[in-house]
Amino acid sequence: MTDSERERPGSEERERAAAGGVRPSVLALVVIGAAVLAFAPALGGPFLFDDRALIATNTFVHGFAHWKRWFVTDFWNLGEDFLRASARIVYYRPLVTATYAFEWKVGGGAPTLFHAVNLLLHGLVAWLSFRALRRWTDTILPAFVAALLFAVHPTKAESVAWIAGRTDVLCMVALLVVAEGVALRLREGPGSKARGLALEVFGTVLAYGTKEQAITLPAIVAVEAWVVAGRPSLDRATIVRCVRAALPQLGLALVYLALRQRLLPVRQKMFSVSLGDWAAMMFETWGRYFELTFFPHDLSVQQGLVRAENGKLLVSMPHVVVGVIGLAALIAVMVAFARRKPAVSVGIAFYLAMLLPTSNVVPTGMVTLLSERFLYAPTLGLALVVATLLAGLPEARRRTALGFASLAVVLLTVVAARRSADFDDEPTFWQREARLHPESMEAIRFLKGQAMVERRYRDALVAAAALHQTCARWYAHTGFEADALVESIEVLALLAPDGDEAALSAYAAFLGQTLDHTHTPTLDRPGLRIMLVRRAPVQRRVQALEHRILGLRAGILSRLGQDAAAIAVSQVATSHCTRCGSVWRDASLVHARAGDFATATRLLDEAARLEGEPAVKLLRAMLSSAAVDAQQAALVDGDMMKALLGARSLARLEAWGRAYALLAPHRALLEKAPGLALTFAELAYRSGDEKAARAMLSVVRPPETIKPTLEDWARKMGW
Repeated sequence: MTDSERERPGSEERERAAAGGVRPSVLALVVIGAAVLAFAPALGGPFLFDDRALIATNTFVHGFAHWKRWFVTDFWNLGEDFLRASARIVYYRPLVTATYAFEWKVGGGAPTLFHAVNLLLHGLVAWLSFRALRRWTDTILPAFVAALLFAVHPTKAESVAWIAGRTDVLCMVALLVVAEGVALRLREGPGSKARGLALEVFGTVLAYGTKEQAITLPAIVAVEAWVVAGRPSLDRATIVRCVRAALPQLGLALVYLALRQRLLPVRQKMFSVSLGDWAAMMFETWGRYFELTFFPHDLSVQQGLVRAENGKLLVSMPHVVVGVIGLAALIAVMVAFARRKPAVSVGIAFYLAMLLPTSNVVPTGMVTLLSERFLYAPTLGLALVVATLLAGLPEARRRTALGFASLAVVLLTVVAARRSADFDDEPTFWQREARLHPESMEAIRFLKGQAMVERRYRDALVAAAALHQTCARWYAHTGFEADALVESIEVLALLAPDGDEAALSAYAAFLGQTLDHTHTPTLDRPGLRIMLVRRAPVQRRVQALEHRILGLRAGILSRLGQDAAAIAVSQVATSHCTRCGSVWRDASLVHARAGDFATATRLLDEAARLEGEPAVKLLRAMLSSAAVDAQQAALVDGDMMKALLGARSLARLEAWGRAYALLAPHRALLEKAPGLALTFAELAYRSGDEKAARAMLSVVRPPETIKPTLEDWARKMGW
């Protein structure tokens, strides 16, 4: 205890009396409960958005076999397919990955456990924040109210309700553990000093293993040093003393940044921006932070989308103005209160310092200017301001202020709970994002993907076209319109029956020309015109997507029965990306359709080695069944039986047109067997020969059932 604290005997007793005699431990439980309650609506939610890539489909966290890899690769290094198909910022967060692996092992991949851990970690943060605010302000009730405001702030939903947001929560646990350790080390005797140092070291390692925001640890140490000094006015001597106390952590942060710049630089390549654009982007970021802090509405994972038009960065001038005025106002208040009420200045300085690394002072190339989760730690500084102001009020006015603060806690809890509920259902989540941000690539891509899963291919084509228009208009600097074009061809190929050889050949030719830099491929379909514009960003994306383009082209050629050409293209694809599981899966299917099941199985085994067995489970079952039918076809006598078994083998591999072609010569015999006739009719329809399908159905089905049967087959095909 410091001399200044000894001069104020009975301060805790007075605070307990002001709190109605309630013990601090009880208040701590209330803070924890409120923190958990506010974000509990997401508890039953699914893996969503980044959760899928980081956890659900990431075989590297489905056990501990790859634990060494977590520490020598970056957070988003999820395999060659992912690295080529997406732009990413290079993060280093091995301890977060370790928590994912542990929970997958314990819970068998159930997302509920991951959500529950997020809630428990946030409850721990709430408790530690209450302890920190009590220590920083030497109060109980004001610290309690401020901790509640901090714990239920709606911007925390992105960190707590979203599993992938755990990085912020876990890092904040680490920061507050460091604060506890520093407080012990600076305040108490030799024994406590050792325990405090151990806590500080543990928290520091945890922080740097969970998020880059660990570089703000010097701010934590500086605040604790100021508190131990007796919370003096912020004159030059005090500032020097606090900086001196923070020097070890500051030195560590600088070493960390130097190593990261050399080994794992965080920044992505970003299109060139002028000095004026950079300043506007930075102040817009601050403006959006201030808006989200003091008026958290329209909460979204797509805050401040980085868009450009004709190579010019687009900025929101209202947010720029808010940023300039807000930053100036906060600095002015900080200076004005430096001597009269230094805790206010310390709280504001803490808020700004914790935001600084994510304020685009150094642009990182993120698709958004900021994320709401970046406010998770900084708002603790404003909680310090609130607690200080409440503590400084006269008793009567403090009661009124506490009443308003309590109302604010309730309102913020309601907003936080409603926002958390958004994470409980993925389609609802993305539909809301699409309403808030019609220009969001991620929202459109999800809606397109959902349509693909549900085999609503016409809806998927509309979404792919919208994605292309959005990318070409707002994100030309990214080249992602190339992705949209490839996805459009993918959907068009699914909508084309195998019998439409002209359309499928045109799609295969377009894909081939896409990789030939001497061509500007153009494809005209009814109501749709697709053209690849050869700009530098697009060219880079085409190069990144080369393996995917080749795999798609090989699949189309395989459907057309051009096995030799399909195999040759798939071999080029596997040589271009030897560690891309998708190209090995594509090649496996191509070889299986060509009748080479031994090679197909070997290729699929390679895909399983790269992606894990769950990723190839469905295709392996298809190959296994098709191989059995092909073997039986080779053993039986009789042309029709060979054709039937051969057609069934190809149908299992979704080569409908080729299966139909095998059975077509035996149509007359098949009409005499109702079960086989129905199979023939379905294959005819799936391959595009509706006339033959209707004719065969008329032989074995009542007329009134023909239309519903065809409609059912169309739904199955996604037509």
